[in-house]
Order: sequence, then C-alpha cells, then structure tokens
Amino acid sequence: MKKRRILLSAGLFFLLGLSACSLPGVGSNASFDTTPPVIRNLTASEQNVFYNDSSCGPTRLAISMDVSDDSGSISAVGLQYRYRADDNFGASLAWRNVSLPHVGNGHFAGELDVAAEAGAVLGHVSGALEYQVYAVDGAGNIQTMPATTAESLSVQYCNAGIASKPANTNSAPVAPPQPSSPNTSSNGGASAQSSSGAGSSGGSNNGSPSNGNNSNSSGNNNSSPSNGNNNGNSSGNNNGGSSGLPPAMTLPDIRYFTGPASVNAGELILLEWDVRDACKVFLDGNEVNSSDSYLYTAPLYDTVDTHYLVAWGSTCDASTETTAQVDVQIWASGGIFNPGGGSNNPPPTTVTPVIQFFTGPSDPVAPGDSYTLQWEVSDAACGVFLEGVQVNPSGTKVYVAPAATAPDTWTHNLDAKGEPCSNPTVVNKKFIVDIVPPSQIVSGFVSLYDQQSADLGDGGGDDVSLDLSSGDYLVGTGGTLLAVDLGGTSDCKAVINASSTARVTLTTNIKVCYKTGNGNYGDLYIYYDSRDDAKSDWWIEFAYDTEITP
Repeated sequence: MKKRRILLSAGLFFLLGLSACSLPGVGSNASFDTTPPVIRNLTASEQNVFYNDSSCGPTRLAISMDVSDDSGSISAVGLQYRYRADDNFGASLAWRNVSLPHVGNGHFAGELDVAAEAGAVLGHVSGALEYQVYAVDGAGNIQTMPATTAESLSVQYCNAGIASKPANTNSAPVAPPQPSSPNTSSNGGASAQSSSGAGSSGGSNNGSPSNGNNSNSSGNNNSSPSNGNNNGNSSGNNNGGSSGLPPAMTLPDIRYFTGPASVNAGELILLEWDVRDACKVFLDGNEVNSSDSYLYTAPLYDTVDTHYLVAWGSTCDASTETTAQVDVQIWASGGIFNPGGGSNNPPPTTVTPVIQFFTGPSDPVAPGDSYTLQWEVSDAACGVFLEGVQVNPSGTKVYVAPAATAPDTWTHNLDAKGEPCSNPTVVNKKFIVDIVPPSQIVSGFVSLYDQQSADLGDGGGDDVSLDLSSGDYLVGTGGTLLAVDLGGTSDCKAVINASSTARVTLTTNIKVCYKTGNGNYGDLYIYYDSRDDAKSDWWIEFAYDTEITP
C-alpha cells in the first residue's frame, strides 16, 4: 500500500509573525478606544501567478501593507484568502487565514507559496486567488481592506513552459467572511453596534453581522456571526465566541486502506479502510462511510486496478484533503478470458493514437540559434509526451541548438499514448534537426615559381602548382579541381560542379574557381606573371579566398 498525505495549511505561508487564529476578543478597554487601525499601501507583487511549472513565470506571491493606529498598539495583522477554480466561478471554497509579520516601521509583509498550494485545490485548470487583509489594535478594533469584497488575481496552470488560459477575474468576487470585534471597519470607516435591556433583541451585540432573527436573549453576547434564527433564552456573558476568521484547519487521519497485492482473474477483491476526523470520505470518487469495506470481482484479463481513498477534513473540501492509494495486480491465468472466471467483463478497448504531424526546421540550424517544433496528436487519451515531459495534444516548443564544432544532429521524440492507460498503446515519431556550425573564409596571397606548389588555406596539404615544362599551366594537386570563371560569377561551387579540370592555362587577370581535395570551395585571382626565356625564372602572383565548411 502506498499512502500519500497532502498537507494544505497555512504552514506553506512563510511567516514569522503572530498566529492568525488567535485574534484578541473584546477587551475591557474597548469602550475607551473605538477607532480601528489604518491600512495603507496594500500591494501584491504579482497579478498573474503560476503553479505546477516555474518556467511560465512567478510561483510565489508577496503581500505587503503599512498599518498604523492612534493607540500605537497593533495586536494582529493578517491575510485571509482562498482559491477559486475558473471552471466553477464563484464556488465557495474554504477561506484560509495567515498572519503577516512586522518587518519594521509599521510595514507588514509575507509571502505565499502558490505553487505548493494551488495544485491540490485547482487540479490542472486556471483559477483566481481572492484575498482581503485585516489589522487589529490592542482594544480589538478591526480594519479590513478591501471593504466587503476581495481583491482578485489570476492563478494559471503551467506545463512545460505552456500556460493555460488565464482565469476570469473581472466579475465581482464573493465577499470573504468579516472578522468580528467591538468595532469593525473597512477602509477607514468605524462602526459599533450595541443595545441593552430585554425584548426581541436584548443585551449587547458587539459581534459581526447577523442574518436572521435574534430574539429573547439577554446579557452580553460577543460571539461570531449568526446565520438563521436564534429563538432560545440565553443569559449571562458569552465572551468565548469565534473571532469571525476562518478556523484552524484539521486534516483527516486515514488509519488504514488495504487490499490484496495481486489476485487471479475472476477472484474476489476486498478493500477495507478506516478514517478518523473526516467530514467526507470518497472511494474512487463515490462517497462512502468513514469505516467500511468494498468487495468486488476481478476482471478476466491482465491489468492493474488502482483505487483511491480521499478524505476531507474540517473545511469539508479539498483544502484539507488526505489521500491513500491501493494497487491490485490482476493476472489472467487462462488468457484474456479466463475459462474459470466468475465475470464476463470485456477486456479494455485498445485505441491507437495518431500523430497527425511532428515538424521542425527544414534547413540546418547553427549552434546557438533557436528553432520551433510543432505537433498535433489525436486519440491520445493517456497523454502526449515530448522528450518524456507531458504536453498538450496540439502545441509548439522553442529550442536552442547546442554548441557544436562539427556537423551534428539532435533527435527529438514525441510519444502518444492511447487507451487503456494501464497498458497503453504507444506511438512514437522522431524529428531530427541538423546542426551545422557556420563556414569560415580563409584568405591569402601567393607568389609561385615554376614547379612550386602551395596550400590554399584549408590545411590539407598543397592544392595547386605551377607547371611550365609542358605548357603555361596552373595544376591542381592532391585532388584539387580547377575551372576558369569566364562569366565572373560569385558562385564558384556552381562553376566547379558544372565543369572542372585538373589544370588551366595561365592568363593574367583571370579568376580561377577551385575545389580542394578536402572538399572546400574557393577562388583565386592571378594579378601578375613574369616570363622570360629562362622559364625557371617565371613566376605568378595570386590572391585566394577559401570557404572552409566544418
């Protein structure tokens, strides 16, 4: 059995300050100080935060603000926030509460690790993070910002450098719960609610807003918000109510979740579990009792049955989720359909995915240059993977060619996996990128006498020689080919490939194209030749340019 616990709590918030779950209640000096603190310069470091992969952008969010109070006493400063999935806009997810430490001169700041929290709440979709800050002075007066609604910013899912579509953050977000205190204010305002005596609403109510009817109560009531009808008869003092902030979250405890490691096809499989402190428990997506068992018959083919037990804690949602997993290997001893089986479950349908195209640059790429791969895949229910990393079925990715001193290749692999995912059908396609370093031009000047030879700069030995014994010739050596460029073209490669010989007749002021024995092309220009009756004193002068290709 493999067990994985996901702790989604305010501990992911890197804080050194006060606990946000212990705001002070109504103090004895509340009647003397009724002015709440002042919050200024509320700042969020980002408006778009990413999770799952840091290559798309920032994965952490910093919140800061300045807080002051006439009394000079600030007892708590904090942040209450929640995540909201874009495909269920406005859904009521649990509010989280963390304190912001004082970093000096009335400035409070903290950082939220969105990458560590958002995945368990949002899954693989984009969403929003809604937040509201608060400050409490020594008398219990509370200031909130914004007033009754929350600020909202985008939280986007990122995979292999590709971000999902940003969430809709334009609609008015759901108002967060308001903290309760003797005097609660938003954006600088202050209010105090009190009443005394007996009747339909007697005593003093210094808590947060109450919805419904509160009747036949006397004494002092300093409790948290009340929803619905309170028609009971209560008396005395109640100062132990909730602060109105989200309570501390409690994770469920999966004591055990067990099943057989392996069975034969057609045998019975018994799963058993026991969970404590859970609001709800789910087996493979179906709600079940917190302590129970499930018996079923194994299918009649080789496969692995994977079961997930999910438990929700005090918030009754995924923010306090704990999971456990059981894998059962099923062996078919008599083939796919076991003749001794007790079930006629058909084998899973096999689907072969189709890679519609996987393309990239058609020409060679120089080291350090960027290029783009494109692909489109269908029927890949179990995922598409580029270089082993899961990507969208249709997409692009930019690469930078690696360093190379000689021609090289880079092979990219795209894998598509079709159902069944327990034993997927995999289709692979490769794309090879040619990486060629840029060519280099080597130039020089040569004075050549009869029967002498010279190298034309590519380092492969002598390439031409002067031959006056059988005529006035410039001769290619070491496999060098020559051709006189009568048309004055700049493309010596084309001239050589069209027609070339091992020697050409000397003429002053002519251009000669060549291909050396090493396969490098170039041209030379004969500027001067000196001839007399003694041919041994003849010589020529020429300049050359050789293009050396790695």
